[in-house]
Amino acid sequence: MWDYLLKEILKKATSLQYKLLSPRLLFVSYFLHAIFGRESEIRAFKNKHFNL
Repeated sequence: MWDYLLKEILKKATSLQYKLLSPRLLFVSYFLHAIFGRESEIRAFKNKHFNL
């Protein structure tokens, strides 16, 4: 699911709106989405299987 969302983010990055942003800022936002996306996915898995 998160891979799909990241692909959508990259698609939007090709739009004019995102081209106005600096490439570095775009990379940072992509990187943060990847990290926090995985983190929340892991947390959800733990909650589901271990009832933490």
